[in-house]
Amino acid sequence: MQVSHYMNMQKIVNDLKKYNWNFITSFGNSLEQLNNKQLRFMKGFVCEELIASQDKTLDCLREDHKDFYWNKHKITMELKSQLSQSMYKQNGSLRKTFIVKFTNSNGTNNKDTLDPSLICDITLVLRNDGSFIVDRDTVVKNLVKTGDGFDLKLNSSDITEISGYITDKTKYDVDLESVMVNSIREAINKGKSCLTS
Repeated sequence: MQVSHYMNMQKIVNDLKKYNWNFITSFGNSLEQLNNKQLRFMKGFVCEELIASQDKTLDCLREDHKDFYWNKHKITMELKSQLSQSMYKQNGSLRKTFIVKFTNSNGTNNKDTLDPSLICDITLVLRNDGSFIVDRDTVVKNLVKTGDGFDLKLNSSDITEISGYITDKTKYDVDLESVMVNSIREAINKGKSCLTS
């Protein structure tokens, strides 16, 4: 991975390697309930919270094309959750190529290139057995236009491994649907009581 001139990549990598990737990956892999098409949008939301929970200096923004601002390093970061895909082969060796859905315009894409100002300093990719990052220069160089947006097509030489191969298969009992339903019903009931009081 090429080191960008505007940031100390090695310090960023070192800090990211301190995250509890076994927990992040295992918890993320326990979100099957959110594969329901009506709840799928929540999966990325939960993964953002998993990453944010690892560092108090990481602000979760949830803006278009920008998920985080990392105060410690003064950089922006985008998270791409790809928990349905692996980063490594079964023997633990790194795959040779990666495709990351970078933007999706639901068939309305009419741009030939993506404005570099819409690309974060760092893109973090989370897969079901590991994580890696690419910097903005690498993203710009490897974006490919598709019918519904842009794909990021990478070789193993383009990425920086962060977590290493994760084989932890811990399963967490995650029932976020019930939590969401209960919170929504509670908010509705509070609204009703305010209306009648």
